[in-house]
Amino acid sequence: MIVELTKSEHDYLVNVLLKEHSDVMSKVKFENLNEHTVIALLDDITADDIRELAGDLHP
Repeated sequence: MIVELTKSEHDYLVNVLLKEHSDVMSKVKFENLNEHTVIALLDDITADDIRELAGDLHP
């Protein structure tokens, strides 16, 4: 799966949501598309894990 993120979304994902979840973080590969956009490459299971973490923070 390819997910396009803004820099601020990427920063939130890395520095807040996945900060204490290195197991999930290790399954995501990030590539800079340009100065404003980051591409996240991940599988469906990892995407579900991230959705679950986000739901726990923001029910």
